[in-house]
Amino acid sequence: MGFSAQSQNIIKLDEAESIKSKDFSILPNKSYTFQQILTDKSLKFKHTDTLATNVTDAYWIKLKVHNPFAYSEKYMVEFLPMADNTLYYFNKNQQKWLSYSNGLMVNNRQRNIWLMPCVLPANETVELYIKANIESFRKATAPIQATVWLEKESYITENEQFIDLATWITVFVFVFFLIYNAYIFYVFRDKTFIYYLVAQIGGIIFILADQFYFNVLLPFRFCVVDAQPNGFVMFHEINGVMFDIGVSMILFGYVQITRLYFDTTNNLPKQDLVLKYLPFGFIAIVIISNVLLFSRIIKAGKLPNLLPNFVIFSTIVCIFYVAILSFRRKHKLARYFLVANGISMSIILVSSFLYLFVDVVRTTDHAIFAKVAIIAQALFLAIALVQRVLLIREELKQKQLETQELVFQNTLQQAQNQYLQEKLEANQRELASNTLYISQKNELLLDLKSSVQHLGENLPDTSQKVIKNIKAVIQNNLHLESDWERFRIHFEQVHPNFFKQLQITHPTLTQYEIRLCAYFHLNLSTKEIANLLNIDPASVRKAKMRLNKKMQVQEN
Repeated sequence: MGFSAQSQNIIKLDEAESIKSKDFSILPNKSYTFQQILTDKSLKFKHTDTLATNVTDAYWIKLKVHNPFAYSEKYMVEFLPMADNTLYYFNKNQQKWLSYSNGLMVNNRQRNIWLMPCVLPANETVELYIKANIESFRKATAPIQATVWLEKESYITENEQFIDLATWITVFVFVFFLIYNAYIFYVFRDKTFIYYLVAQIGGIIFILADQFYFNVLLPFRFCVVDAQPNGFVMFHEINGVMFDIGVSMILFGYVQITRLYFDTTNNLPKQDLVLKYLPFGFIAIVIISNVLLFSRIIKAGKLPNLLPNFVIFSTIVCIFYVAILSFRRKHKLARYFLVANGISMSIILVSSFLYLFVDVVRTTDHAIFAKVAIIAQALFLAIALVQRVLLIREELKQKQLETQELVFQNTLQQAQNQYLQEKLEANQRELASNTLYISQKNELLLDLKSSVQHLGENLPDTSQKVIKNIKAVIQNNLHLESDWERFRIHFEQVHPNFFKQLQITHPTLTQYEIRLCAYFHLNLSTKEIANLLNIDPASVRKAKMRLNKKMQVQEN
């Protein structure tokens, strides 16, 4: 390890809220106590910003800071790398050295892992000491480029208060959305709101992890770190894990909302297949990445972010493609979905731009834009879901009206069917009664004709003319066409289109044969048919055989 012979410069405070400096000297630790560092003049600090990871597990860093102002200044000291640092400074009021530890490996339940407070007395040049434990970098192959930041406590406090306020307002808004949408789900039992709740819980986790709040919320810490060839430090810790979980939940919930919102399973099956597996692909990448990082198979910073970011980008593009396609297909709710997500995505893009080109660690811009983006996404998506609920209500109301109309039509149809059934039964009774009447009448006339015949045999010849006239009248009544026509009318009321269909099927049938078919269709007995036709039963049987034979021939 090489050291510069250049003497250490003094860091001079000015009106700037934040000062970045390389003006410090270092000493590899050899189990020195802080008292030795203060009193042992043989220990030589060297001016350099390079910390070799293969020399020692810790370094002592000495700063000289001059406060030119007429009043004491409260400052926050940050030393990179921020793995496990302890700041020592002399407090004039208490007349003793005070220390404060912070860093990735320090479980002090502090959100901000890199800041260490101190008081710089007025018009004095003081020495500050930092013990930087770099044991966690033991497997790093590259040296670490160290940097010191001095930031006014008032500036940090203002930022911290703003971040706290913005974060907890965001969490409160999300909790409100959670409660409201849980109620909406309870009312409508719409699975879309379940996935909205999943996305919102993911949003809360995302916001808390983005600002390192799991350092406060969880009673433990775990972290892997590594030094890059350019000297920068890369790390992955509990907040990174929770960040991945939050993004996974947002992505999964967002995709499922889209699938249900547009019913892509039925309307866009090909796009639905892509949407279905994209979030699972991202989740698989996240799980594999975290396993590789924490098992130290791959060093922190070596895993490219291109693949997970590509999956996220592809998912967003696919969601918008489905929304635009649904809009072009005249989906009623597509415009609400596009507006809601268009606004929130625009804010997210602005936030991402700031994250890439602005030093967001020491500004509140990223904090506020990230929260505005996530709230906007939740708010506008909630509006789109409310519109969906209103449409569902309208569709339910329309379906209820249609159901009522169907019930009414069904009742009306049943009434009409009952009326027709009653009318049919009445016609059947009337047809049976009329058939019986004609049969009985003809039977009576035949009996009367027979009686007159016997009577004529015992009367003188002078009465034979009268007897003959009576027999003629009886014979005429036996063959009245009006009886047949009346029968035919009642028959057609009960069996409509019977005669028409019979003539189409068997066009060569005579009127007499058609009449026989009607009687046979009613399953009348041979005797009843004989009475109706004024023939003997044997003739009826013969006529039936001839008719069957004729009809079979025509069918063949």
